[in-house]
Amino acid sequence: VDDPEQGRRILIDTKHMSASSRLEFYDSIIRPYIEDTKAITARDGQPASGCIPVIASHSAYSGVDSLETMIEGYFEENDFPKEGNPFNYWNINLSDEDVEMIVTTGGMIGLNLDQRVLGIMFKMQLQHLLLPALFKHPKERGNNIHIILNNLLGMAEAIRKKNLGLHRFDPQGYSVWNCFSLGTDFDGGIDPVDEYASVAKMEALHRDLKVAFEEAWEAGKLTDFVEKPEHIDLILDLFFYENAYRFLKQHF
Repeated sequence: VDDPEQGRRILIDTKHMSASSRLEFYDSIIRPYIEDTKAITARDGQPASGCIPVIASHSAYSGVDSLETMIEGYFEENDFPKEGNPFNYWNINLSDEDVEMIVTTGGMIGLNLDQRVLGIMFKMQLQHLLLPALFKHPKERGNNIHIILNNLLGMAEAIRKKNLGLHRFDPQGYSVWNCFSLGTDFDGGIDPVDEYASVAKMEALHRDLKVAFEEAWEAGKLTDFVEKPEHIDLILDLFFYENAYRFLKQHF
């Protein structure tokens, strides 16, 4: 309960919940609270009102459509990439259902910079180490700025497919782009993307991500998400600082 007389609500971080736990959390707490209190979920460029915001503080995209699919695939998780899915499909990452829940409740996704979480599976590294003539170095297979951009665009595409009117950036409205922030996990035992391995590399990350966004714009990959190239700088400002700052001021 968010009662001003008792202080701010304690928000639960879903990051280390299994897909089963997240599904139970949504079905037992988040969805009933929305129904019981008549809270308004975000839609068509309008933000949520009265919802319990769902957080995934340092996660990435799985490329999986639903939590049920993740649960059914528990025993298929291994260290090899899954054919046709460029993301890390393990249930530690976010499904389309998770992304929808976070965005529609006004929550926050902190993007993890661990290369394995982003999609460079361990066996991809091992293959190159053992048989370098046959398998490219992971840096040539996504261990670069593009894996970061692809995770952001993957989640934006998940929202687009839901037909919620929340996938396209609007400087005056609300969208999935208001829900992304850095969630580097640098304080954990991680293997970060090689070129952005510490806080000292954040300026380089900002510079390279801007270039990657601009290249994606030129290639027509942002048509569904960005109206004009001038908006790229605004999106980067949100991602690197403003979204997290706003969320903390609002809820903490």
